[in-house]
Amino acid sequence: MDSVVENTPTDSMNISVSDFTQHLSLIEQQLEFDPDNQTLISVKNDILKFLELANSNITGAITDVMTPSQSIEHTEIVVGEKYSIQYTNYTGEITTRNCIIMEIDSTSNSAVVLFTHPTEQSMLPCQYFLEGNCKFEEECKHSHGYKVDLSLIDSYEEIDISQAQEDAACLVYDSNDGIWNNGIIIKKFDTKCEVWVDRLNRKEQVPINDLFLLKTRTNEFLQSSGEDSEFECRTISGSSSPPVIKEFNGEVSWERHTRGIGSKLMSRMGYIPGSGLGVEGNGIKDPVEIVVLPKRRSLDQCMESKLKGTIKKEKIIHKYKRSITKKEFKNKSADSVNLDVFDFLNDSIHLQQLVHSENERKENNLHNYTRNDKKGLDVSHSRRLQLDRQLRDARTEVEKLKLSLYRNRKDSVIAKQIEIKLKKGERDLSLLEQEESNINFKISSQKKRANMAVF
Repeated sequence: MDSVVENTPTDSMNISVSDFTQHLSLIEQQLEFDPDNQTLISVKNDILKFLELANSNITGAITDVMTPSQSIEHTEIVVGEKYSIQYTNYTGEITTRNCIIMEIDSTSNSAVVLFTHPTEQSMLPCQYFLEGNCKFEEECKHSHGYKVDLSLIDSYEEIDISQAQEDAACLVYDSNDGIWNNGIIIKKFDTKCEVWVDRLNRKEQVPINDLFLLKTRTNEFLQSSGEDSEFECRTISGSSSPPVIKEFNGEVSWERHTRGIGSKLMSRMGYIPGSGLGVEGNGIKDPVEIVVLPKRRSLDQCMESKLKGTIKKEKIIHKYKRSITKKEFKNKSADSVNLDVFDFLNDSIHLQQLVHSENERKENNLHNYTRNDKKGLDVSHSRRLQLDRQLRDARTEVEKLKLSLYRNRKDSVIAKQIEIKLKKGERDLSLLEQEESNINFKISSQKKRANMAVF
């Protein structure tokens, strides 16, 4: 920060004029190939208006800066007193800042100053440097003094805070880090002001003693152009100046859920409610309507449907779901019917075979019992043991089928299949129980006959 400040109030404007001059030459080259392009013609006219305004403002600014009454004599500058200097920040904005003279170098006609209202960490005076104990020297992140030319030093200026008006640029003191933040006064009260703080990006209630009004040199010579040149002034000054907040209460219906943030941002960017978009306000006034297109359809199909007036997403989706549901139900019903027919045929054939085999077994057993009682008694005992195992397995299977039927009672197709198997298992169980009763009767009768033969 030891370099001498050589910027003047016209530096940033000269840069803007040169840039727009280059743009104008490019546009003129394009118009040679396309002379009927209305967009390029409109842009060319805007640039010409801007250059005309900028040239007049630069001339007035140079005259204003070079006026001898604004600077003080070098011999009147005293170390330790407060003065004002023209400070150019990192964004290129030229503002008047108050400072204290720390050292005067007569050989280079410059002075080293410390700012009374630092707005950046690099402007904040280093406490260790003031005590003579700073070890970082030029690498220190805080200020060891700002070198400025003596011709840029003016008398100390402090605007009375009571003269503050709405939309006035100011500095807001932050007690946490000791830095003064850029802000704009929105409303003024007796002891406090409602201020928009740029760094915090929100409104704050700040005591008047923590505010310092700014005198922005750039805004002074740009405001002379009036309201008609709002676009040109905004282009010259750039985005470095604090935004002007204008409350907009005309919130539209969709901003009820966003607290009107969209309208507020548009107003801060210079939009006038009710006018169209663009520099001349001839753009669209109503927002673009959002159209949700159906899925799995090309843009050509959607545009064709839109022209026919048949693009209704809900009806299309509902119809699609209904068709899918009908197909699934039809396929499921067909499978269940086919499955039931085959099961019925298989069960019928199997039941006939089982009854026939059981009848043959009964006839054989009775024939064996009558042929040889003793031998029949032994056979009956062995068969009874087999029946016990078969009955136990059959009863277990029937219980499992009943439990499965209870679990799948909500699915009619599966429940019907389980019912068929359950009936088959119960029939088998009844046949086994009947056979068991016959064997028990036969064994008891044989025992009685054997006892009677003894006597």
